[in-house]
Amino acid sequence: MREAIDKAISISYNEKQFAAALLKMGYQIGESDTRKYPTIRSVNAKKATRLYHLGEDYLPNAIRKRIWMNPPSVKVEWARFQYPAQAAEAKQYRCRGSVREMRRLTGLQALFFIFGCLIGVYPANAPPQRRRKPLSPEMKEACRRLDRFTQQVTLLSRQRLRTEEDVKDFIASSGSELDTLLKARRKLYDKVSRADSEQEKDAIRQKYGDYTQRITELRRDIRTAERILADEPKLRECIAAEKEVRRLQRQLEAPQKKIQRNRGYER
Repeated sequence: MREAIDKAISISYNEKQFAAALLKMGYQIGESDTRKYPTIRSVNAKKATRLYHLGEDYLPNAIRKRIWMNPPSVKVEWARFQYPAQAAEAKQYRCRGSVREMRRLTGLQALFFIFGCLIGVYPANAPPQRRRKPLSPEMKEACRRLDRFTQQVTLLSRQRLRTEEDVKDFIASSGSELDTLLKARRKLYDKVSRADSEQEKDAIRQKYGDYTQRITELRRDIRTAERILADEPKLRECIAAEKEVRRLQRQLEAPQKKIQRNRGYER
């Protein structure tokens, strides 16, 4: 919240611009005569935070003073932030596989694909300036767990898991295989001490290592599958939050776009 307020102050020339910039970053300031304490909250959150909890520099009077100290040139920075220049040419995306197959994505695969598009992971070969950038605080927080997201997507694709039931069945079958391998590896451990020659011991150790590698992979996959089930509701909340912020941004930009279109007609 402090970072969002600092950013909004640095590019604003008045309080109206400050509120608009803050809204684009997914936050709203609550300040009125009926409120005892001014607050700030994410546009998708029900609970607000009182500004005095953020420090003296983030109280309304301090924010106004910081805005008033900005030079008039910040108007240009604010315009660049609110209305970034769009590429004139049409966007073109490439993806591996068939478009028909892409349309068949359902369930968890579709959910993860939408989430990846909103955080800018897909399309993978798009230039940086054309990638989506998360707007809502919830989605920005989710971006910090990209490694975890990558592991989950990889498992869904590799095992072709489409629904929650598929994931649960995978966890159950992998758990059974894991128990079998653990019992087999335990027996090999006892055979090493009873082996007659070093060659026989080396062969047993090699097989023991293969079991260990497979056990490690199964444990990792089970852990990832369990995280998929745990993260699924969170992903839906993040997607809903991001869509809400983008809707508010479109409403905010609509009057300015209308003015720009009218200027074009006058020319």
